[in-house]
Amino acid sequence: LIKTGYSECTRETMRNYISVVMRYFQNAGITKLEELNSSHVSAYLLTLRGHAKSTVRCELSRLRKFLSYLYLLGYSQSIVLVTYISENPAKRVY
Repeated sequence: LIKTGYSECTRETMRNYISVVMRYFQNAGITKLEELNSSHVSAYLLTLRGHAKSTVRCELSRLRKFLSYLYLLGYSQSIVLVTYISENPAKRVY
């Protein structure tokens, strides 16, 4: 994140977010990043129900960045697609 020009505040927010997500996955029984799959990600996304759309968009953006980083580091053999489908197909967030 430093190399890509993110501010210290943004980096701190990402660290906090990743801590929350990792704690969720650990509580779900994930002990290794290699065990993480789309069903775990989907279950996490369900925890975002009821939040404001802007909050969900931010959370999804952070989750995509985190999963992309894990993929680039080789923790996953496949790309996990993170999709939030709203009631209105025109307002889908990918």
